[in-house]
Amino acid sequence: MSKKERFTVLRYKAFNEKFKTAFLKNISKTKDKQYKIVKKTDNSAFYCSQYVWYLYWKTAKDLGYDLDVDEGGGYFVTPYDLLNSKYFDKVSFTL
Repeated sequence: MSKKERFTVLRYKAFNEKFKTAFLKNISKTKDKQYKIVKKTDNSAFYCSQYVWYLYWKTAKDLGYDLDVDEGGGYFVTPYDLLNSKYFDKVSFTL
């Protein structure tokens, strides 16, 4: 018998075609950056949760509005900041 794993997917509530197009452009521009712990608005390098945060922050900025999906709003962003963000719907499932 295999162990079942629980997962949670976060879905940005305002994700539409316009946002998607700008979001994908930002992925292309940033996907090959070095892994390093940096201030969350620093795009010279990324760490895992900061990269996710940065993509949403930068995409919104490119589209002309402010967005901070970091629930805590601090200097760093953690996975829990994203999980607790009011901007995402959570979809949980088990495999």
